[in-house]
Amino acid sequence: MHMDLVAALDIGGTKIAGALVDGHGRILLRAQRPTPAREDGDTVMRAVEEVLGELTSSGLWGRATAVGIGSAGPVDASAGTVSPVNVPGWRGYPLVDRVRAA
Repeated sequence: MHMDLVAALDIGGTKIAGALVDGHGRILLRAQRPTPAREDGDTVMRAVEEVLGELTSSGLWGRATAVGIGSAGPVDASAGTVSPVNVPGWRGYPLVDRVRAA
């Protein structure tokens, strides 16, 4: 029996981590990159895209039904933007739209 999975992204000031997790909380796949926190927003997003690329290239990706994103704030959930104080290049960054596009 195949269980649905969720993708998790944790975007912090030192690392960007991603995982595919099953309904029991088991991590089935993980990927990680350092956060280029002192760079511009697009450079940080490229690191996020690399993590997502590892997840999406897995045969497990087709079972993912949702993506959860954790990021330092402030976070504007209605606009889908983040402005983390520890990643200066991401002031008002349209994170949700960019992850959808990736």
